[in-house]
Amino acid sequence: FAEPESEEARAWFQRAISMDPNFAPGHYGLGLVFLHDGSGYIPNTVPDWQRRGEALAQRAVQLDDLDSGAHSVLGLARMVRGDHAGSLEATERALKLNPNDATAHGTHGATLVFNGRSLEGLQSLATSLHLSPRDPRLRVRHAHVALGHYFAGQLEQSAAAALHIRREWPGFATGPRLHAMALAIRSGVGIGVLPGCSPGNVTRPVRQPSTCADALVSARGPRAGGCGSAAGGLDRVSSMSRRPTLLPGAE
Repeated sequence: FAEPESEEARAWFQRAISMDPNFAPGHYGLGLVFLHDGSGYIPNTVPDWQRRGEALAQRAVQLDDLDSGAHSVLGLARMVRGDHAGSLEATERALKLNPNDATAHGTHGATLVFNGRSLEGLQSLATSLHLSPRDPRLRVRHAHVALGHYFAGQLEQSAAAALHIRREWPGFATGPRLHAMALAIRSGVGIGVLPGCSPGNVTRPVRQPSTCADALVSARGPRAGGCGSAAGGLDRVSSMSRRPTLLPGAE
């Protein structure tokens, strides 16, 4: 899921569709590339990546309603759009067809986390990690685990999960941001002065982000808003995505 590999994957999936327009995996495979590239900020991604990804996944479902992969990708497309109910419907359909679909479990878990059901989401994410321990998007799964613990108020577990991301994928900017968020709220640094937050609210965030993209953007850098955008306020605490140094207590 890097830029050269994404370009090659797009070409192969497009070729598959050209050879057989009714081949469902070609459609949802191409949709998956658009969704991963867009949500991962891969350069040269088309601006309407979410819409195109969802349209391709929907077409795949129309072509083969019994293919769990089509429903799984449709669930991902809906999740990044913020359609939690639609995402859960699609991933539950995928898991009914194939209980061992690791991607569906991962998307299902992340959607539950963003929908305010963190503990349930963490269970689904654990299943996904168990089924696919070498998944190419493993770092994203672990990021969702860190967010799940974060929104559940389990700040020690969130910090540990984020630190694991930093050590395993040092180039993944989301890891340092998540680590800073958990450490800062645990210690109360800077959180009470954010707009929309009460001074005493230093133990857990007030609200879930409304979409997957909101959470990941919040974890990557500044974003206007209240406690749900805690990472934006942490720029004054740490520029973790730009410096290799750890916050106090992060060793």
